[in-house]
Parts: sequence; C-alpha cells; structure tokens
Amino acid sequence: MPDAELDDLDERATHVVALADGAVIGTCRLLLLDGGECRLGRMAIESGRRREGIGRQLLAAAEAEARRAGANEIVLHAQTKAEPFYAASGYAAEGERFIEEDIEHIRMRKPLGSARR
Repeated sequence: MPDAELDDLDERATHVVALADGAVIGTCRLLLLDGGECRLGRMAIESGRRREGIGRQLLAAAEAEARRAGANEIVLHAQTKAEPFYAASGYAAEGERFIEEDIEHIRMRKPLGSARR
C-alpha cells in the first residue's frame, strides 16, 4: 500500500541500504526513539535477491548503526512469515499478533548491549 509507505519520519530516520553493482537491492529504516530504543522498519530485499544472506547483512549493519547512535535495543513489527528470520538473529517475539496494513505482524525486540566506540 504505497500511501502507507509515505510519512514524515523519513527525514529524521537513518536509512541503511544494500548495494550491488551500484543498484539498491535492499533497505531498512531506523528511528531512534526516547529511552535508547530504536525502531527498525521498512525492511525490504529485492525479490530476485532473497535467500542470498543480504537481509542478514543488512540487519547486522542496521544493528551496528543503532549502537553507534546510542540505542540499547531495537524493536520492530515483523510480518509473521518473517518471524523466523528475525528470531535467528536474536529477536524475541512479544505480545499478541496483530494486523498492520492487512498483514499479520508480531512485535519483536532485541537488546543491543553497549554501544561500540
């Protein structure tokens, strides 16, 4: 739903991208919130490039950027079909499943520990 992808948060967000041959093949967005929490969203990998490890690399880069920005945890709303992907990287589901943009989601959280300097 294209209208749902447009909001006023992009300007203050950090965008992490994966590139191949100069083209964007993956992306996600980080929003640093109050209390050291960082919200990860808008994770997308080009459909023909999925299952190549790009998502894991993008997620690791996003976590490193969140730590650098001072976050101590990342929260996200995972589509339930992506829950195993995030769980494999240390994210824990919490709460009940819910519908967002007509798709079932689950809130997930991962502590990041200390920021690396």
